[in-house]
Amino acid sequence: MEIQLETPSPIKKIVNIEVDKDTVNEELAKEVKKVRKKAKVKGFRKGKVPITLIKKMYGDSIRYEVLNKLLNESLSKAIYDNKINYVGDPSIKDVSEIEEDKELKIIAEFDCIEEFEVENYKGIKVEIEKLEVTDEIFDNALKNILSRFTYFEDVEDEDAQIEEGDQVVADIEVNVDGEKDEELSKTEAVFTIGENHYLPEFDNYFIGMTKNDETVASHEFNKDGEIVKGDFTIKVKWIKKPVVPELDEDFISQFGEEYGSVEDFKSKIKEDLESNFKEQMKNDMVEQILEQLRKHHNFQFPEILIDKQVEFLKKKSNNKLVNESDEDFEKRLRESAEKQIRNSIILEKIEKTENIKPSQEDIDKELQKLAIQFRVPFENIKEFYLKNNELSQELLNRVSNNKVFDFLIENAEIIYKEKESENDKTQEENDNEKEEK
Repeated sequence: MEIQLETPSPIKKIVNIEVDKDTVNEELAKEVKKVRKKAKVKGFRKGKVPITLIKKMYGDSIRYEVLNKLLNESLSKAIYDNKINYVGDPSIKDVSEIEEDKELKIIAEFDCIEEFEVENYKGIKVEIEKLEVTDEIFDNALKNILSRFTYFEDVEDEDAQIEEGDQVVADIEVNVDGEKDEELSKTEAVFTIGENHYLPEFDNYFIGMTKNDETVASHEFNKDGEIVKGDFTIKVKWIKKPVVPELDEDFISQFGEEYGSVEDFKSKIKEDLESNFKEQMKNDMVEQILEQLRKHHNFQFPEILIDKQVEFLKKKSNNKLVNESDEDFEKRLRESAEKQIRNSIILEKIEKTENIKPSQEDIDKELQKLAIQFRVPFENIKEFYLKNNELSQELLNRVSNNKVFDFLIENAEIIYKEKESENDKTQEENDNEKEEK
């Protein structure tokens, strides 16, 4: 067997294969013998059918089987001998007919990733904002949790005035040029003052009103693309004041028995905040590292990889933006796909170069996170992933990438910068404005 390799481009390899006639004859003879043993022909005992008759009756299927066998064997040898790292399936450009006493000629084409040496992946400079859980951040987190459990109580005091954050039940009658606007007029509509869900800036008219109070306000609004002014008669029927629960034993009991005290609950909140900040900083580091790695490794790869990734992204999440054209959407997806593929190829190279391999412990840790996230037993989630090859491979890839990310971060030069205050940002914006002028 003779194999000649051509490399017309960094992402294309062509192999010209010639299988000698002796090998072709030998394989044809083997297949004829194999068919003869099983052939059932009237007038002949099994295994005793004349070879000429076997060739006449089963010639096409014999040639087909031999061609497939030699095609697979010769391609495998060509790939192994020439270390062809290809993507997709080989494309058979030409193949001769298989006949006795004739060579078999095959021309196959491979789409490949351009060969490159991975470099400059250690000592990458990364500058990130240092995130720390301050007392203010912690207190705000607790307030946000409590606010999610805020409820409203009826106000019996006739003199209680409406304030921002109150919930109000009111009738609204709207007249435009003396005619009632049925669409905007409401009966017993519920308003949370300050949210302005009804009309922009409309909630301001409620401030200071009391239960059973009535007022008329002149307010502009957009109607069918035109700004018009209407007279709004507001009748307050009921007022409800927000009640924020106390952070006490009764409140935390609804979250389960894992929190034995208020202090346990606070510790878990702080732990979660610190974990989230740590994850944010890691994501920031990874993004910067990947960006620099992409700049240093400008290799080529087949367009088909981008095509497949775009289709995957469309199936995973059709996240077309509002007012985004089909052309811009496609362009954005292709840019994202190109980055993801380049990242994946570089990370795989680093993984092999540094011999980074995820352990079973690493995989189990990731499964444990999923078990906690979906609130199912660890063994159940593990069994579920083991039964699904696609999910198992996805999990393995994620764990492998995280191992490489950890390696890159450990070997990076991390520069922490303090978080900018609002005053610093304002000053920087003012300085920029002066420079532009």
